[in-house]
Amino acid sequence: MNYSLKPTLLAALCAATLLTTACKKDKTDNPTPTPAAASMSYKVGTTTVTPTVVAGGQQFGVTSITSGGAATTPQLSISLGSVTGTGVISAPTISYSENSVAWSNALGGTATVNVTAYDATAKKISGTFSGTLFPFIGNTATTNKVISAGTFTNVTIQ
Repeated sequence: MNYSLKPTLLAALCAATLLTTACKKDKTDNPTPTPAAASMSYKVGTTTVTPTVVAGGQQFGVTSITSGGAATTPQLSISLGSVTGTGVISAPTISYSENSVAWSNALGGTATVNVTAYDATAKKISGTFSGTLFPFIGNTATTNKVISAGTFTNVTIQ
């Protein structure tokens, strides 16, 4: 073999390797962002409740949001009526139960719900809520429940 060609051949191979690797586009992964999970938080009196399960739904034109977890944890349900955008809901119903005792504003209490974000295409809703709930008739409870500082975020309504 001709030794004078060896450095030229080596230089050509190095140049070819550099050109094929240097010009190659880096693979950039653009993963689809994971949507934020639905969440809810509220206070009952001075106790903060953060449910482990939050779900939404629509049936017969009524939008509702429920939360809870295990059977022994507090359960909260918000009925919003027909939702078509953001703003204060005119006649919401908030119901709350714990230890098989239930309260609701439908029995004379008050409730305020403000939808702060609504995406009809993605079927997501967020907002704030509060209320004074009266015990259901026949309950062992004799006092009202005050729900305050309530928020629900990225709840899917289907």
